[in-house]
Amino acid sequence: MTDASPVWFREHLLEELLPLWLRHAPSDSGLFRCRFDADWKASPDLSGTLTSQSRLIYNFSVGLRLTGEKRYEQALRAGAGFLLERFADPDEGGWHFSVDPRGRAVEEAKDSYGHAFMVFALAHAALATGDEGYAEQAREVWELIRTRFSDGRGGIWQRMSRDFVPRDEHKSQNPIMHLFEALLALAAVPGHQEALRDAEDVAGFVLRRLLRVDGSLPEFYDQDWRELPADRRGRIDIGHQFEWAFLLSRAAELGLDRNLLEPSRQLLATGMKLGFDAEAGGIFNAAAPDGSLLVGRKGWWQQCEAIRALMHHSIVRCREDLREPLRKSLEFFRTRFHDAVKGGWFPAPEGARHKGGPHKVDYHVVAMCEEALRLDRPSSGQADG
Repeated sequence: MTDASPVWFREHLLEELLPLWLRHAPSDSGLFRCRFDADWKASPDLSGTLTSQSRLIYNFSVGLRLTGEKRYEQALRAGAGFLLERFADPDEGGWHFSVDPRGRAVEEAKDSYGHAFMVFALAHAALATGDEGYAEQAREVWELIRTRFSDGRGGIWQRMSRDFVPRDEHKSQNPIMHLFEALLALAAVPGHQEALRDAEDVAGFVLRRLLRVDGSLPEFYDQDWRELPADRRGRIDIGHQFEWAFLLSRAAELGLDRNLLEPSRQLLATGMKLGFDAEAGGIFNAAAPDGSLLVGRKGWWQQCEAIRALMHHSIVRCREDLREPLRKSLEFFRTRFHDAVKGGWFPAPEGARHKGGPHKVDYHVVAMCEEALRLDRPSSGQADG
């Protein structure tokens, strides 16, 4: 990697970011602290969500795989134990969306986005520890998603009541995207290659039913998966165009149908066309259904997904034309979002000064760095096809 040196990604991930989360997130109960101010002082609100707990298990799984350090395994196992036992709803099945440190439900709703991240976290825990039990738990959560969250139309509900009654006013492609990501992770666990077929089915629904002919993917839909117009919250999330562009290309690397490469290219082109700031670098957050920018803001997680996709396509798909946008975007991200004094990342170049939260917890940064290190291996590149 010549335009974005893997040295920075490795040093940032292993010497700054993961050690910060390892220092501040674990608690005696096993529930990870997830809300911090700019100085990494924990919020009085010590509750956590399926998303925050699962994403931090992923973070510590990456730390264990890359370093072999026991402290990452200890955090991972404590967090996974709390996730499986204390978030669980023994009466109705599934897992509560949010609990306090004693495992008491704060929000009893069942959420497919959070459950998808459980599959993702447990798959990565299995990869990092070699513990088959985590992979089996991941498969059980996937089976619950497949059976209890199905909407009967090929997609899934996102929010349901405690007893799995749909509560969505509209539907979103977002939990489906992360379910696809989670199944790819599960398929990478030895002995669980069959998850690739499930992942292909999940992606197939999005590509056949939701992807526009112009290569863009809207964010929100009605109950029958018809795209919502602008006056009903309809929009195109630009970060998700890049996220899908990466995931589909990565899926082709892992052995799925290479026909996924064409929508991957289309989504990358859409993201660049609608969101890339050729002058300053980085991408904007969202566009209206007609492609016009909604607000000229740039969020931190969107930058991570753009950088990861640009890195991946520039190397794996031999896209030399992406190297300059990658360089400019990485420079913009590092200079405008990074806290060079206290470490970690702010959500925007201006405004809120906090770290973490009930959803993000730097999962996007860790995933970006992990891909950069993977691509640094000599065998990672391949010709476009």
